[in-house]
Amino acid sequence: MTDSSAPVAPFGRVLTAMATAFTVDGEIDEEATARIAVHLVDHGHDGLVVSGTTGEAATTTTAEDGRILRVVKDAVGNRAKIVAGVGTNDTRHTLELARQAVMLGADGLLLVTPYYNKPSQGGVLQHFRYVVEAVDAPVMVYDIPGRAGTKLAPSTFETMAEWPSVVAVKDAAGDPTQAIMLRELGYAVYSGDDSLTLGFLAYGACGVVSVLGHVAGDEIRTMIDAFLSGDVETAREINARLQPALHAVMGVPITARRRSREHCSCSECCRTELCGPRYLPSTTASTRRCGRGCSLRGCCTDRAEHALKAVDADVPATHAATWPQRTGRHGCQVPEAAPVVIGCLRIVRCFSGVILRKSLR
Repeated sequence: MTDSSAPVAPFGRVLTAMATAFTVDGEIDEEATARIAVHLVDHGHDGLVVSGTTGEAATTTTAEDGRILRVVKDAVGNRAKIVAGVGTNDTRHTLELARQAVMLGADGLLLVTPYYNKPSQGGVLQHFRYVVEAVDAPVMVYDIPGRAGTKLAPSTFETMAEWPSVVAVKDAAGDPTQAIMLRELGYAVYSGDDSLTLGFLAYGACGVVSVLGHVAGDEIRTMIDAFLSGDVETAREINARLQPALHAVMGVPITARRRSREHCSCSECCRTELCGPRYLPSTTASTRRCGRGCSLRGCCTDRAEHALKAVDADVPATHAATWPQRTGRHGCQVPEAAPVVIGCLRIVRCFSGVILRKSLR
């Protein structure tokens, strides 16, 4: 239970930028995507972000983004706010996605800074203004200079604060103290970096848009509620226990993506343009195999075993520690296999697939 003075959270307090499930042919697996959404809402989430980076929005078409949004909305109903990722580096395409999301009933829009183009601050404002003025929906602006190549300047935030529909900021710029300025401008601030969530809360953030939430939603929810109710020590203890999982999921993302490509074909987990050419599926193979001889699912589960050992040792056993175990191909003790592997793009997809497998049955 949070304190009545806690900052307002227009899209919920615990959101995860959720993974999109794909079939072996690289098509959207609607049933599995719906199960992921339900699992997240069953485990501490009151909001979800669809078609973000973790959802592989860079590879999906406008029509596919619409299908993903519709599937997730139907799966969770009114149990959680659904924020649709509509940001691209093409203003017209962004507007197309925004209009579609509003038509399909999204509760909000996530607008990222145009990436790769490296626009000026004036160009960013024009891009955002064109979209914001064309649709009637609350907007969360996403500041992530590490990926987009452009950091939003304080003057840009000041200008956007005058736009009524821009109500929140997902801050992944790496400086929790910026939350002070953003709150003074009237924004609801969401941590966009799991490793800094507790710090953002200390500076006035209202919640988090997580990736770690795939595997630790209940713990993140408890941590945030504890902090906002004044129990800082409990929040600190939970944050410390989450560190092994955090490092496993997000610790070395470049290395993690490389290992995904090295150790397994990603066609059943992510789209093939994210894999090296040597892992392109053959036209006749029904079972994809990695370089160590594992089937895709066996490979993903065995690779995740090292992270699970750390998680089981330090995180409360709400997910993995009490599950039935099996011996993996390489002697690893891992939870029983899931029907759908939802990991492989970014390391969270591999590890969340392991930890979610009981719930996804």
